[in-house]
Amino acid sequence: MPKAVDIVAGMFNGSGAFKEDASQTIPGEEQYRRIYGDKWKSGIDTSSVNSIADLKKVVEQVFTRDTAQKQLYSRYLETTDTGLPLYKDYEGRLYVNTQNGGHGWATQFLIDTAKVKSQKDHAAEITLDTTVLDDPYGTAIIKIEYVNGQWLMASGLDDYETIIDGSAK
Repeated sequence: MPKAVDIVAGMFNGSGAFKEDASQTIPGEEQYRRIYGDKWKSGIDTSSVNSIADLKKVVEQVFTRDTAQKQLYSRYLETTDTGLPLYKDYEGRLYVNTQNGGHGWATQFLIDTAKVKSQKDHAAEITLDTTVLDDPYGTAIIKIEYVNGQWLMASGLDDYETIIDGSAK
């Protein structure tokens, strides 16, 4: 799952996840270019992403719907006080805002330090050490839930309330 989380996070870290057609823009919003396929091959098939509904299907293979809404959709698919959405549907096609980027994720999650903190029914908490720009940062507590036969992320990656000082114990 860590690679899948990185791939989905990368889809929301600017406009570099998909190929863009500079000749097809939203009238009056030329910063939005139509996307038309994978920019690179990854562990998740994004080749059929042509609309926000398709994008959500891919995201919800990795994150629970509630977590995706809170961490991704509300920030990058909806118009907010913080600016224009990263992705928009226009005339049945998906467009990306090419001037909306640099959202970060300088944090690395050190998978080899992962430990189960707790588990109850279909939910678990995992701790793992993190670094930011290659410097030790703290321990992240990540929540996962077993939904429809697979483990999905049930917490965000940039929720700083989940970072505690020290290494995973």
